Amino acid sequence: MAISFIINPEACGGKALYRWKRFSASLHKEDLIYTEYYTSRPLEAEEIARRVGPVSDVVYAVGGDGTLLEVANGLWGENIPLGLIPFGTGNDFGKCLGLPKESSEILKMIKNPKTRRIDAGKLNGRVFCNVVGIGFDGEVALSADNFLKRFGGTPAYLWGVIRALMTYKAPQMEIEIDGKKINQKTLLVAVGNGQYYGGGLKVVPEAKQDDGLFDICVIDTLWVGKLLFLLPRVYGGGHLKQKEVHIYRGKKIKITSDIPVVVQADGEILTNTPVELEVIPGALNFIVGHNS
Repeated sequence: MAISFIINPEACGGKALYRWKRFSASLHKEDLIYTEYYTSRPLEAEEIARRVGPVSDVVYAVGGDGTLLEVANGLWGENIPLGLIPFGTGNDFGKCLGLPKESSEILKMIKNPKTRRIDAGKLNGRVFCNVVGIGFDGEVALSADNFLKRFGGTPAYLWGVIRALMTYKAPQMEIEIDGKKINQKTLLVAVGNGQYYGGGLKVVPEAKQDDGLFDICVIDTLWVGKLLFLLPRVYGGGHLKQKEVHIYRGKKIKITSDIPVVVQADGEILTNTPVELEVIPGALNFIVGHNS
């Protein structure tokens, strides 16, 4: 079996490279044929995946959700098995698919891969795997990326929240879900194929990766105290009990706003509003955890 590993050495503030070097030592002891490819700039993982996919039996992204985002864009729509070695900052999509964290279990997964067709999303023409955040969440991701991403998903996200609270004003949004429109002042919209983001926030607890639908969390504008009350409850999905939180499901979404707001996908800042999103059922042949 020809295995390709596409490694982002900058993931998790450079810690991914250290973890990979330790882990790859165990690969040398196994009867596996594999090739390493290292990225050195943004979007290079996508280019590598597109080039090596056709000559590989399986391709693994080594890093976090952002690395996976790029590799998925290089492979989506093909039957080439795609896996993730979760050595990144948040590793939220790995949680959704039950991917192992311990090196011994990761090695078992590589030696005996289990695959499942899962959905992906498309945002203005680009594929994403996990969650798109629009509005306050995009501002949080921007702050987290600029300041503390090296310290891990949750501390970075909390720092981003503090920074965003200082300046963010909720815009007027029009949210169209399968033709039905919602017009309101909106703190954030989270469009989920996976359940988790922000280093473990369970923003759309019922989201499934193979049902052909997005789960969409819309949060009304909130005063600061209520937002700080709400945030810790997102880790267990308890935010859904609050009257300002609304959950919808749909296949196609259009979002516009009276002022441009930041949009992040899988933790990476991609664009500003307006945006269009749609589900691509069964787009990825993904390697999942044995208990998934």
